[in-house]
Amino acid sequence: MVTIHKSFIPASNKELRPGYSMDPDFVTIHNTANRSKGADAEMHARYLLNGAGGRQVSWHFTVDDKEIYQHLPTDENGWHAGDGQGNGNCKSIGVEICENEDGDFEKAVANAAWLVRQLMDEHNISIDNVVPHKHWSGKNCPHLLLGRFDDFKAQVSGVKHKPAKQKKTKAKTVKEVEGKQYIHLPETAESWRIYPVDAPPTKGIEKGFLKPSKFGGLTYEILGEKEPDVYVIKSSDFGKGKVYGAVSTGAKITGSSITKAKESNKETLYLPASASSWRVYPTNKAPVKGNEKGFLNPKKFGGLQYEVLGKPQANVVTIKTSDFGKVNIYVGPGTGAKIK
Repeated sequence: MVTIHKSFIPASNKELRPGYSMDPDFVTIHNTANRSKGADAEMHARYLLNGAGGRQVSWHFTVDDKEIYQHLPTDENGWHAGDGQGNGNCKSIGVEICENEDGDFEKAVANAAWLVRQLMDEHNISIDNVVPHKHWSGKNCPHLLLGRFDDFKAQVSGVKHKPAKQKKTKAKTVKEVEGKQYIHLPETAESWRIYPVDAPPTKGIEKGFLKPSKFGGLTYEILGEKEPDVYVIKSSDFGKGKVYGAVSTGAKITGSSITKAKESNKETLYLPASASSWRVYPTNKAPVKGNEKGFLNPKKFGGLQYEVLGKPQANVVTIKTSDFGKVNIYVGPGTGAKIK
């Protein structure tokens, strides 16, 4: 068994880590083409963490004669195969084998064979789908293994391993508890974005991707609702995060909240989806133009709703928003606002 160090490229570096969801069907083998002393797996990990010299290139694992570094999750794609949006980049796990002159190349190859065997078992990839970089782009890579690639595959096949696990198809179920709410992600969805709790749920800042179709659907307890149709959940892969669960996405919300039941006598403010901008004011200032604390955008979210915390004066209510905290808002006749 070889030690695998996780040294992931930051998710914020979209050039090297685009974050596109991937269910791998192939393993692609490379040589680093770097004979320099010290050009081992750790050095290549630093290279990627430091931006890859400005190149748009990334792969999943680097293997040397002593250890392995992982740079990307195996359910995200990298840029290593030279085939653009083809299966090499978008459906294969990239493995680089070091060839530094102060290392033992044959031992590195053996370690790579061990890693490939583990990846095959984990992702149900056949030995026929273990391919050289040349398979995708015609590049002479892995240049030290092309003349003996069948031998390398035989070496992979000879690694002692546990029988391959079948892909999970049974839906992940959660026993629902009275007084709690749950979000159900449909099995028809191959990928579902999950966002950091403290960031807006917008494309490009994902924490990762859930895979409802892989498990016949997914169900999570709702831990909170940050804004309309945006729910806080906790997943085993990404921890606590936010998901968008509007009806139009196919997600379903079930169960009931004890807290909501107890607070059924409280009023809710509804701002219409037709309004693209709505002023909010500090609670200690008059709600007049010029005193704004900021602007809400009901149209962006298909309408907004807030609990009414108070009514300091006629046609003015106090609410609490995620962006501006506790504020006052004018909801007089003609604004389209409704209180229920």
